[in-house]
Amino acid sequence: MKNDDFNLLADQPLDKALDYLESDVWAGVEAHRRAQQSSRLLMSYQAGAMAVVLFAAAAVGTTGVASPAAETVTVQSPGGELAPSALLLGIRP
Repeated sequence: MKNDDFNLLADQPLDKALDYLESDVWAGVEAHRRAQQSSRLLMSYQAGAMAVVLFAAAAVGTTGVASPAAETVTVQSPGGELAPSALLLGIRP
């Protein structure tokens, strides 16, 4: 660019006053830092809640597996006296 181009550029009216540019930049930096800090805090709360839910689900799941059923279901399994081998041997109920 030539000096004339710089002069034309300098003669243009400013869209915004540059008097408070530095303070605006630092305010933006501070707002960005606060947003990141609150985002990290929210993510840590979410991770903690997820860990509690996962632990509770594992605890509930293992209690169902650890305790066996007290009574056996015999609805579909006939007793030994009705087994085909018992009936072939002549054992009658």
